[in-house]
Amino acid sequence: MAVPVTAVILAAGKGQRLRPLSDAVPKMLAPVAGQPIIARVMEQIAAAGVADFVVVAHEGDRRLAQALRQTPFPVALALQRERLGMAHALLQARDAAKGRHLLVASCDNLHTVGHMQAFLRLHLDGGCDATLTAWRLPPEEMGRSSTLGLDGDRVTAIIEKPRPEQMISNVASVPPFLFRREILEACARVPLSGRGEYELQTAVAAWIGEGRVVRALFTPARMHLTTIDDLLAINAHYLDALPPDRLASGPGIRGPVLILEGATVGQGCRLGPHVVVGRRAVVGAGCEISRSVVLDGARVPPGTVAAGSAFFQTGE
Repeated sequence: MAVPVTAVILAAGKGQRLRPLSDAVPKMLAPVAGQPIIARVMEQIAAAGVADFVVVAHEGDRRLAQALRQTPFPVALALQRERLGMAHALLQARDAAKGRHLLVASCDNLHTVGHMQAFLRLHLDGGCDATLTAWRLPPEEMGRSSTLGLDGDRVTAIIEKPRPEQMISNVASVPPFLFRREILEACARVPLSGRGEYELQTAVAAWIGEGRVVRALFTPARMHLTTIDDLLAINAHYLDALPPDRLASGPGIRGPVLILEGATVGQGCRLGPHVVVGRRAVVGAGCEISRSVVLDGARVPPGTVAAGSAFFQTGE
């Protein structure tokens, strides 16, 4: 059943830590078992009952609109012309997002459908103004995230990208977040930070200070696309879940292996486990490839031996 929520997916980041892959393919279009990761994020949200989507992208990401047209979801596209932080990005969705509540997701965080369902229930049935996803991080990673103060499931404090002396806990707030629509007004009041961004966590902190109800729900599992190793692990997870009739079989195949339409695999290749060969990709004869992703249109030279690699076209 549809819920009164618009999902706003933030997809304007550069994906710098995913380079060189993100120089060839925008991060939100990184492939996960034949679909862009942003489509996988939308699948999870839709399975939890949200039917309305807005994607916020940078105006230079021209391939995204075409990819979104290929998804089965109704989706509007909003543009963030300057990358000025999450609060600024969310404000770009103001006109397109019609829901009374806004589920703010990122294009690079995947959770379980069960978490998404429980997350929505807590927010909608619990009288929350804001609901955050909580995840424990090692201390050395907290400086790239946010630190939460908690009293039970009630959020008492939040600090974005804390310095070591500002650490409240090793509990971080990670996407997705759920807000009453009034968060847009709070975002409009956020000042520019010393990091040159309008930060969503500043709006959340202001709400906490006003006594609004802000709760957190721990997610049982999280897949975060930051590096090529993350991309390979996410693809392996999805490959393990595919039914046998979707997977390749035959001589030289050690599954799970997914070979998409238009791909060519040369004679004498040994593929798998956990290999995806993208559309129109060419794998030369005699290759031995495991735990790897061959992106759409990429070419793997004959005789290549590789494990834990991503093959992609340059200059796309």
